[in-house]
Amino acid sequence: MKKKLLAFTMCLLMVLPLCACSAKSDGNETSAFGPSAVESDDSLYEIDLPPENYSEKDFVILCEGGAGSFWANDEDTWLEEDSDDGVKSAIYQRVQQMKQQYGINVVVKRSASTTSDLHTSITAGDKAYNAVFALQSRITSSAANGDLMDLYEAENIDMSKGYWDQNIPELLSISNKLFFTTGDILTMEERASWVMTFNKKMAKARNMPDLYQLVKDGDWTLDKFNELIADISDDDNGDGIMDYTDTYALASHDDNALGFFYSSGLRFVVKDNNDIPILNIADSEKMLNVMEKTVNIQEKDNKMLNAHDWVHVNSHPEELILAAFMEDRALFYAEVLDAVIMLRDMDTDFGILPLPKYEESGEYITFVNPAGSFIGIPKSEQDRDGGYFASYALEAMAYLGHKYVTPQFIEKAVMGKTTRDNESVEMLELIFKNRTYDLGLICDFGDVSDAYLSAANKGIVSLSSVIKRNEKKAEAEIKDFIAKIA
Repeated sequence: MKKKLLAFTMCLLMVLPLCACSAKSDGNETSAFGPSAVESDDSLYEIDLPPENYSEKDFVILCEGGAGSFWANDEDTWLEEDSDDGVKSAIYQRVQQMKQQYGINVVVKRSASTTSDLHTSITAGDKAYNAVFALQSRITSSAANGDLMDLYEAENIDMSKGYWDQNIPELLSISNKLFFTTGDILTMEERASWVMTFNKKMAKARNMPDLYQLVKDGDWTLDKFNELIADISDDDNGDGIMDYTDTYALASHDDNALGFFYSSGLRFVVKDNNDIPILNIADSEKMLNVMEKTVNIQEKDNKMLNAHDWVHVNSHPEELILAAFMEDRALFYAEVLDAVIMLRDMDTDFGILPLPKYEESGEYITFVNPAGSFIGIPKSEQDRDGGYFASYALEAMAYLGHKYVTPQFIEKAVMGKTTRDNESVEMLELIFKNRTYDLGLICDFGDVSDAYLSAANKGIVSLSSVIKRNEKKAEAEIKDFIAKIA
């Protein structure tokens, strides 16, 4: 089930075309690095690489992007020419800066199966790739194959720097080793981040409180959200049947149950004192509470228009929930940020929020759909030079991504037809700061995440069919995964 849902989400990303947001370069080689670029004096964002010049040395990256790939990240990495699109232009200019500043020529090798292609290369000993940028589930498989080196042993990657995701070492290290990560080097994690948007016109008409202030005050919780969306839905034509043409409090699809799960601070797999992944049994009671809150929001009183309920009407049902929000028939819309970017041409202003948290004392936490990508260094680079060159190039790309690409991405997300929503910029900074990752979802150990998602979207509030039934299978698969990596 999970694979279908992830494919559904990525289908949405492919169906809707990207829109341009800034003027094309006027010939100045740093034109994409204009006023919207974020400059920071914070030492956590200053690069500390030793001076090197590699004289046009190729840096070969194995990327998602072969035929039939839903999750291509090749254009996140390399573009042949400049573009009217601000993000694409920044990515293109980063390629040029890698040449000019470091003498590194970024080369992309597209693959429909990075796991297989990398393993073939490692087995053959041909040292074909310096790095791999792959779908989360594929790069974890590469780690299990023994095809990735420990990033902690790569001399030039400084995981303490702010252009690397600061949550990943704690969440995804295994036995104090880290085989994959992400950060400003890619926009895929931002694109795959789950967010809540609200229709400002509808919010005003229904006397909603200042939603931005609710977030800032720490009062934006699942209970508060459920309270706010009561009595919003309406049978517009009065036929006594709520369908996709009516008005709803929330428009989303099945994956939103995972959004609420992770925004509540839960994970299916946690780690023990030895940094070994284990099934999360300790939080079973909280899981049950979150499942109940999710069912109350998504399955009761017609509060949510669920795209998955209307596949028989439209083979691309994501178009139906998108239309509901754009036509002022959905107060809230929950989706990956890449889909939200497509709303910039809607007539009504909208705002971006993090998903509600579990309780007021908690933090706002963002679910990243596993359709996103991680980066890693092939094991063969350890034999070549200890990963020195690969880690040098990755550090440079991540730094340049923070300096130039991420600001353009944020600008693209918050620019509407006529206004720039500065409060949504603040919300996005909060969203990106606390992204979460879960090996239990990425690897789907024991089908536990699938079982949870299925139960919540059927209106079932029970963990007996989620944890208990799948516990032994999950524990066996986790044990096997760890053994392979070791």
